[in-house]
Amino acid sequence: ANKCRVLLSHDVDSTPCHAKMGAQLSAFNKTLKDLEKNDPALTELDFSNHQLGDARVRKVCESLRTNNTLLRLNLTNVNMTSEGARHVSDALCNIVMTCNIHTVILDHNPIGPEGGKYIGHALANNESLLTLKVNNCGMGDEGGIAIARGLAKNR
Repeated sequence: ANKCRVLLSHDVDSTPCHAKMGAQLSAFNKTLKDLEKNDPALTELDFSNHQLGDARVRKVCESLRTNNTLLRLNLTNVNMTSEGARHVSDALCNIVMTCNIHTVILDHNPIGPEGGKYIGHALANNESLLTLKVNNCGMGDEGGIAIARGLAKNR
């Protein structure tokens, strides 16, 4: 399987921090452009343990609106809140272009109960998603119930 780790590792070498950050941002922007072009070689994105935050998660999800080749999205520990979960949900429920993502990993993000509701909505309205991981997301009972309801409606 093709795999694209978008951002560079922090322990690569002794390159000054600002140079690493510039290279990471450049790689991030190139990946967004490849997503928007629907690059068939780009089937998996792994952003795990990179502090994207909600703003960059939004950019990723906006790029997914014109993509139907991505199959797996790993957003483990990217410092995403319920706002980021809303963007992921919107991307999974894309009505402009069919979303073919079958695996989404959101582990270790503080999405809370509200984020659980957004993800539950995505589950209820997405036909391609087969695997969803939401470990340690602080969703509580309310978020868990929303996800269970989404699963019950999943086509």
